[in-house]
Amino acid sequence: MTPNEIIEVVQAFIDGKVIQHRLKREGHWVDSIPLWDFVNFDYRARPTPGEWFIYKYPDNQIGTYSAPSAKMIKVREVLEDQ
Repeated sequence: MTPNEIIEVVQAFIDGKVIQHRLKREGHWVDSIPLWDFVNFDYRARPTPGEWFIYKYPDNQIGTYSAPSAKMIKVREVLEDQ
């Protein structure tokens, strides 16, 4: 990790964000109480899934524009590597 990345993740920890770690450039990210071993581990703040709204029309089409007959649906991103 670069010095700026280290500062960023430590600041995220100070700000109360959940920190994740993994062995250097391999393995799955896991939530952790960081021990700050930057030689053997990578760290990051746990990503936040994006959320947005789309509209479903009576003919089952999906779009981003509202219409009187459209139903608003909230969509949440699924993050694979958590």
